[in-house]
Amino acid sequence: MRISIRKLGMIPILVAAMAACSSDDPAGMVSLGVEESDGLRVEMLAAAPLRVGLNRIFYRLTDVATEEPVLAATIAQGPVMRMPMHDHACPFSDPAAVAGTDGLFEGEIVFTMTNEDGRWDNEVKVVRGGVEHAFAFNDLTIGEGFRQMLRVGEGDERVTYVLTLTFLEAPRVGLNDFVLTIHRRDGHFSFPEMPSMEVGVTPFMPAHGHGSTGSVDPSYVGSGKYEGVVSFNMGGTWTIDFDVTDLGTVVFELTI
Repeated sequence: MRISIRKLGMIPILVAAMAACSSDDPAGMVSLGVEESDGLRVEMLAAAPLRVGLNRIFYRLTDVATEEPVLAATIAQGPVMRMPMHDHACPFSDPAAVAGTDGLFEGEIVFTMTNEDGRWDNEVKVVRGGVEHAFAFNDLTIGEGFRQMLRVGEGDERVTYVLTLTFLEAPRVGLNDFVLTIHRRDGHFSFPEMPSMEVGVTPFMPAHGHGSTGSVDPSYVGSGKYEGVVSFNMGGTWTIDFDVTDLGTVVFELTI
């Protein structure tokens, strides 16, 4: 099975979502809203404007009475797409405290579609000192990005997988680090990670009929993420084939 997707001009935006900040230096993040509940303030932030694909999400917790950061708490996030016919979720990882910061917790959300045909909300629960606080960050704006739904099997045996592609820096001539996410869709609200896939990466330039040497097949690093390297030996329009064990081939196209 071979499936192709083209999203030209999206790479600089997708790069920003991954590279605008690091765990040591969260400066320059985008605030997505601030909510308060029973003396606790929560700010939701992102490394850049949200896009389809992998997004680094942050939460800053503050005690309203003292204005001091809250360092001890657990956070559960719940992104939900509200649509006329049904609601559905997407892959995500719950936040954990970021070392060396004051009250900052980092997680991930893999948005699977824009908000053009519905509304993305994020239902967040924070447990602090045994008390649960509920927050809602609604009507999030999600831009376009690289995503593909890969369907395997027929009828009741059909299984759907969600794949996204994100570069860590702006793609250029040479070697480029990337993250490919692979999750299985079990109904509308469950997206188990797929940790045992073997994935091959093959860049190809259709206009000249050649590939490029030096790419490194992605390997699994956790939370549905596969990290690898793709090589481009000249500027222009390239396709990237990802051959996934027992699933088929997904093709992304970009211009550098």
